[in-house]
Amino acid sequence: DTNSDGSGNVTLSIAPPIRKEPADDLIIDYTSPVNGVFMLASQAAWNTSIGIFSSFTIEAVEDVLA
Repeated sequence: DTNSDGSGNVTLSIAPPIRKEPADDLIIDYTSPVNGVFMLASQAAWNTSIGIFSSFTIEAVEDVLA
């Protein structure tokens, strides 16, 4: 949960913390986040249900140097 000031500025608490501090006044796109990972297995498991719901499982590790 966040609150904005009269100018529309907001401070977000992020967990786990970001590894590299962003520059001041940097615009951060939080509507389409991207996460860099390396897949550890050469295959993924898909589970498709009736309707619009489906899920997948991969084995990956986060790219901590990105």
